[in-house]
Amino acid sequence: MSQAARDTIGAATAEAIAGGAILLPAGSSSRKGREFVKGRTRWIVLTVVIAAVLVVAVWVMLRHFRRDAGALLELLPPDADAVVVLDLDLLQSNPAVKKLFAGPSNASLSPEYQQLLAQTGFRFQDDLRQLAAAKLGPDWVGTARVDVDRPRFLSYLKSQGALQSDLAGRTVYSFGSERPFRLAFLEDRLVAFAVGADPGNLTRLVDRYANRSGGSAKDELGRSGLLERYPAGSGLWFVGRTDRLFETDPAGPSLGPFQFGKDWWQGSRIVTASVVSSPLHLDIHLESQCDNAASAERMANAFRAVLAILRAVPPSQDVSKGPDYAPLLAAVAIRQAEASVFIDWHWDASMLAMLAEGAR
Repeated sequence: MSQAARDTIGAATAEAIAGGAILLPAGSSSRKGREFVKGRTRWIVLTVVIAAVLVVAVWVMLRHFRRDAGALLELLPPDADAVVVLDLDLLQSNPAVKKLFAGPSNASLSPEYQQLLAQTGFRFQDDLRQLAAAKLGPDWVGTARVDVDRPRFLSYLKSQGALQSDLAGRTVYSFGSERPFRLAFLEDRLVAFAVGADPGNLTRLVDRYANRSGGSAKDELGRSGLLERYPAGSGLWFVGRTDRLFETDPAGPSLGPFQFGKDWWQGSRIVTASVVSSPLHLDIHLESQCDNAASAERMANAFRAVLAILRAVPPSQDVSKGPDYAPLLAAVAIRQAEASVFIDWHWDASMLAMLAEGAR
């Protein structure tokens, strides 16, 4: 193991102890504390420390030897409205995120998804490993690494009445008419998919896979310098051209009474976002590159105003409604640097422990 990996494991273990993920008894420096740690308690604490070190070590090795999800960008088209890259293994290395993706019990799943589970054994939390997709107007095209039993999966598609067509010697399975979903296997563990009316999106992706020609999203993002903003070990990465993102939906997403649509992002050119996940912390980063410093200042002040309103909401006195989330909001940092706005949100071990407790 490299010295960098050892340093990472050591730092993470220290953070776990300091942040509260590994609890040592208060006053352990005193005689009473030393007596408390003796015997069985000492072995419990030691076991927890060793377990934490092993978890972090496995995570470091996983990051070092696994395929980079960003490599899938080579198959995506250039000049997309937005690009998203997802690595579920890395994202779910954080226990809070893993619990979020665990989802409801099978009894509460839709009948269609229960049938998919029964006939293919496919669970997206476990079997969708990596995904990269590009938005082209109202359509999407992408590719994904999956762990599936290919014969069982194809049998399921046929049983659901999927239309079949040939594309360069590969079978394309299609569902729907107005905005059809199309899927083709590139390899046993690599699929291509497209959503939307234009069948050429999937055709061009398959051709790009076969010939590695015609340019790609990776080439374009590299030339523009945006690929440098792809963090190593990122579980989620997004880059979008702001002026195009809201052409079909000007209202945009909302958070309570706040609407983050076209008007909110006025003056922004490019938005990038990333989530870097590890067993002991979670780092969320967003950057908005604006037309000029004045636009960036206006946007930064707008985000600060929303954050101030959220922080001013008094915590509930009813403990049954969950923990006090004020520490999470206090961890949000907003800053402006010239024509860019940066938002950073760091969740440390103590915050993750609090969220895990609240989810029980």
